[in-house]
Amino acid sequence: MEIFKSFKLFGLYFYISNVRMKRRRTIDEQMRNRRNALLRKKRFLYQLRGGCCELCGKHFALEALEIHHLVPVSQNPGLALQTKNLILLCHDCHVKVHQGKESAVKQKNRP
Repeated sequence: MEIFKSFKLFGLYFYISNVRMKRRRTIDEQMRNRRNALLRKKRFLYQLRGGCCELCGKHFALEALEIHHLVPVSQNPGLALQTKNLILLCHDCHVKVHQGKESAVKQKNRP
């Protein structure tokens, strides 16, 4: 395909060719879509699991809870948004889990 002209308009890339004008997704747009999907999943888990930290059992506001992946996204990206791979933790418990002070077995004992 022969490109006659390319330009960027409002953060979007456009190409004029003999076929048609195309739009290419930017990295920012892809990251925004992933973040929005994760926030929707967080709201769903908050309602499903009662708004409690799944390690200490205390009730927190939605903004105070963090999502923890049981299987890291770097090991298996396909599980990034799977409900069975996600738990809600308060900040203190999330830090403990990543420092290795809390066991993954204890995380799995959730309702």
